[in-house]
Amino acid sequence: MPSASPRSISVDHCRGLAILGMSWSGMVPYETLPAWMYHAQLPPPSREFNPNVYGITWVDLVFPLFLFCLGVAIPFALGGRLEKGDSPRSVAWDVVSRGFGLAIFALLGQHLRPYVMEGSPKAGTWGLALLGFVALLLVFVRLPATWSRRAVIGARGAGYALAAGIILTHAYPDDTTGFANYRNDVILMVLANVAVSGGLIWLFTRSRPWVRALCAAAVTLIILGATRPGLAKFIWDWEPWHLLSKGHFPGWFDLGEFMKSMGWPDRWKPILYHFEYHKYLLIVLPATFVGEWLRAPREAIVTPRRKAWALAAVTGAMLLVAFWGFTVRHHENPTFPAFTDLWKALEAGEWVSRPVVVASLALVGLYGLAFRIAERPELRRMLALGFGLLVIGLLAEPLGGGGLRKDPPTLSYFWMTSALSIALIATFESLFEAKSEAWNGGWLAACGQNPILAYIAITNVIPAVTGLTQLNDKLADLSMDPWFQTGWGLVKSLMVVAFAAWLTRKRVVMRA
Repeated sequence: MPSASPRSISVDHCRGLAILGMSWSGMVPYETLPAWMYHAQLPPPSREFNPNVYGITWVDLVFPLFLFCLGVAIPFALGGRLEKGDSPRSVAWDVVSRGFGLAIFALLGQHLRPYVMEGSPKAGTWGLALLGFVALLLVFVRLPATWSRRAVIGARGAGYALAAGIILTHAYPDDTTGFANYRNDVILMVLANVAVSGGLIWLFTRSRPWVRALCAAAVTLIILGATRPGLAKFIWDWEPWHLLSKGHFPGWFDLGEFMKSMGWPDRWKPILYHFEYHKYLLIVLPATFVGEWLRAPREAIVTPRRKAWALAAVTGAMLLVAFWGFTVRHHENPTFPAFTDLWKALEAGEWVSRPVVVASLALVGLYGLAFRIAERPELRRMLALGFGLLVIGLLAEPLGGGGLRKDPPTLSYFWMTSALSIALIATFESLFEAKSEAWNGGWLAACGQNPILAYIAITNVIPAVTGLTQLNDKLADLSMDPWFQTGWGLVKSLMVVAFAAWLTRKRVVMRA
């Protein structure tokens, strides 16, 4: 009987692609590109946040794709531990400790970013950014198993000491020195929270998937009920610090009063949890099902190469159709919704003139076609789940304001982006099947296997290198054409991928 797969190379590629997209989207010119090169709610030329703009661009898929890959990886990581004989209790403790480590990384990493330390970094700040990378590397790198406990503690201690030395002595642009709870990376804090909650939910529902589905339903109801008095609002508003507040537990020790009596500023109180972070479980929990199916022993089914290419083409087309139809073009009327009158347009016979309606119908049809082409059971299950999430996302679009939107996210956003993430994973799975082993283990996958290191390369390493060498200034003198600068941003993003992949192959891997 075949054994379970230790990892999914297609998911590694998707994670690497998400890292590439995350990097590139942050390195393009700020105001001068078409709207589809930015977050939909930050349209040019003003780039002012407008929650009344509905729709998504490729930029809006990057974060949910990364989250979806995190969810897919949960059964691979935790399932492997359980099969090796680790107890559920020890695995649960490891999930919590790793999540806490990622939260610490979110706080330290944000404090050590060059553009957080200084609005327009100079040579000294770039040097501090590289020192910050060294500090984070010492704290989070996977050290050789042959190292003694004393050596490990020494390396970790040196990393923490270096990070603390930089943070406690550096004067930040807001005239504060030292730690501040508002200097935290929200993306990483969300990942830390859902890594814990998603991991624990999977661990205790791995043999009861229907309970996991109920957990997703409960999260949905909490989101919908968060603005009204009741249990949902209590869960949404609750924070761990409430346990140390007389306002919530009369007679208990009050942390706020204690900090005030000691003269400690409120910014020293770390904020590691809020239920709002856990709304992204609506992406992570469906992804755990995909992870289970990809990890399960596979039947000896050989898909004809022509069918594999056809499936890759169909699932890849889904992404192109979505980006064409769901990107809002009418920025002269920013309140134009993506889906609000979809059904009215169908009834009035105006669907041909509405890209979003055409895209919605085309996606439903493409999912059905992909399901008919797919032969491997795990792909058919994935596509069936993706189809269901797509339909639910379309049905849910009137909730939360009237359309598909990333910020603040609507329910439709969670389910639609999950469906598109499944399409992308299915595309890579089909490509690998069509190309056999030739596509396995590329640079993109190696980068995807080392996401924390890649992330710090985006924020610290590559900006510091290009800043110290003055490459940015030299290329700006050469041309300020927006597409030239966009190409330079892509080159820097590829440098991120290459740097992370190179260190991965040298077995320098960072883990929370």
